[in-house]
Amino acid sequence: MGVKSSLIKRILKMKGRILFYILIVFSFCHIIFFQLLINRSSIIDGSMTMAETEGMETALNTALDNFVDTDAIDRQVTESYGKSAEIEPQQQPINRNREDPEKTILAQAGGNAKDHTDIEDYQKRVTQGGVSKHVWKTPDGKAKYAYAFVVGGIHEDRPGYKGFIYNVLITVGIFLEMGSQADFVLWAQLSPDSTLQGKLPNEDERLLRGLGVEIRMLEREGSESFAQIVFEKFRILSMTEYRRVIFLDADIMPRINMDYLFELSDPDDNSDPILRPNLILATKGEPCNTAMFMAAPSEMAWQTFEDTVKRQHEEGKLLPYPHFNRATGWGWSFMDDGNKWEAIFESSWKWNYHASHSDQGLWLFLAKFAFQDVSIVIGDKLQNWIPGKNGKPKKILEDKFVPELERRSLLSVMPPRPKDTKFGCSNQKDEFKCRDIPYRDFVHFSGKAKPWQHGIGYGETRNWFEELKKLNKRFEMGLDVDNWKENHKELTGESPFGYLAMYRDHSVK
Repeated sequence: MGVKSSLIKRILKMKGRILFYILIVFSFCHIIFFQLLINRSSIIDGSMTMAETEGMETALNTALDNFVDTDAIDRQVTESYGKSAEIEPQQQPINRNREDPEKTILAQAGGNAKDHTDIEDYQKRVTQGGVSKHVWKTPDGKAKYAYAFVVGGIHEDRPGYKGFIYNVLITVGIFLEMGSQADFVLWAQLSPDSTLQGKLPNEDERLLRGLGVEIRMLEREGSESFAQIVFEKFRILSMTEYRRVIFLDADIMPRINMDYLFELSDPDDNSDPILRPNLILATKGEPCNTAMFMAAPSEMAWQTFEDTVKRQHEEGKLLPYPHFNRATGWGWSFMDDGNKWEAIFESSWKWNYHASHSDQGLWLFLAKFAFQDVSIVIGDKLQNWIPGKNGKPKKILEDKFVPELERRSLLSVMPPRPKDTKFGCSNQKDEFKCRDIPYRDFVHFSGKAKPWQHGIGYGETRNWFEELKKLNKRFEMGLDVDNWKENHKELTGESPFGYLAMYRDHSVK
């Protein structure tokens, strides 16, 4: 009887192992199936990219870490490629009958929504001394605020980076046209094998300086990758000549003047600001998206960043691949803290969201847990955090953003509402991108949705080319914008670094 019982236990144990391995194989096949569907056009012409292959690796790592959670696989693959690979996703339409909280509040307060959206009136007020009494310059006449960008992979014989340069020019041009009072700074990095010596190609410098963009050259590295260049975003923490700096990815195009974010976080009268010095935007599945964020530069902030990256790199050497602890992440346990991270539709106890091992995890750690002085926008909701007891951040505000602006009589600070757009928000879960502040104020051409890779389309991509036409005429750039794909094929290829920060690249530097 004992031998029979032991034999049954062995058989059951063996079946359990077989079932586990079947689940692993099924998960991997599941990933490949979705990847084939999403990248069918690439497979048909045999041009599967490294970035697409890396997407499968990322999804598999996430799945294994979540004990073969197929839902996690679906989310990872879809988030990485499903939306970003489309220029204009055509899914279920937005509910246009939904009440607009800003218009409702303006009506209740006796305001006129039409006046608030009058762009010409706004620009006139800007040129005549600003839309408020806010002081935008230091006593010696220098700007108190700046927008910053990063462009890498710059090589005289590989023009794939130029689309990002054009996008920076377009962004700066729009801001200036809308009356921005800020400075503009580009951090630029040459490729390791470039023969350029400490400067950009002459034409790039001519265009950037023509719009008043300050160029700051980054040290040339021995290797380059998406995973490495994203950490250069945090150079804004070292820009101590400014009180606030907003970082924008070089594939973001603003739709309005975003200077109001500076003013809302840095009032001249020293009153309690509605925004803290640092700003995080959460997205659908991430509590922190670093395509756009604001920071208060300081020597302490820069040193904390450097110390954190160094510590993480040393600790990662002692960990097995992927060299990242999803329980403690960059140095904070959500479980020990008793609070999950929160995105618009997701939450978790683990550092398991997109790019949590990279810049998006690092900025959440720095702003919320190291500096403990941050505003976090989650859809239409605003949270403010300051230092609390026992070294933990304390939440001092959680409310709807627009009603809070109204309560503080700050709606007059806001720029005109951007025109309606469907870009990137045709899916019902993406409505926040076109409805809520400040998501609606810019367009992020993420992934493969970059206009210069496709040519003139419609909607915001057409607007991008219209802005490029203005610059082309003004600076005699010699571009054939109307026949982009035929005459500028060198700019329609893959981005220099792909589209994802891969685990393996973090071990290089």
